[in-house]
Amino acid sequence: MLPEALEIARGIGDEYYRAEALFGLAPHLPEVLPEALAVARGIGDENYRAGALIGLAPHLPEVLPEALEIARGIGNENSRAWALTGLAPHLPEVLPEALEVARGIGSENYRAGALIGLAPHLPESLLPEALEVARGIGSEDSRAGA
Repeated sequence: MLPEALEIARGIGDEYYRAEALFGLAPHLPEVLPEALAVARGIGDENYRAGALIGLAPHLPEVLPEALEIARGIGNENSRAWALTGLAPHLPEVLPEALEVARGIGSENYRAGALIGLAPHLPESLLPEALEVARGIGSEDSRAGA
C-alpha cells in the first residue's frame, strides 16, 4: 500500500504538491525512504527540493548523508541555507557549514531567517560567529528578527 502511495506521489506533476505529498507520507514510509529521497532529489525547483529534504529528514537517519549531499548541491543560496538549517538538528556536524552558508546569503531577510533557524541548535562555540553574522545585517527589522 505505501509503495503505491509513493508511486502516486512520484507521479504528481506539480513539484510543490509532490513535495507536500512526500511530507505527508514520510512518517509512514520507513521501508521506502531511499525511494522517497530519490523522488525529492528529482524535484527541479530548489526551494521545493529543500522543503522535501526538511520534511523527510526526521524520518531518514540512515540516508541523512545522501540528504546532506543533495542539500549541498542546491545552487540557490537561500534554498541551500534553508535545507541545511532543516537538516542541522539531525546532523549537528553541519552546523558550521550551515552558519557559513547563512553568512553568504545576500538577502538580509533570508540571512536573518537562516540564523533564526540555526540558533537553537548552535553549540556555544559557534554563538560568537552567529552573533557576528547577525551584527552584519544592516536592516534593523531583519537584525531584530535574528
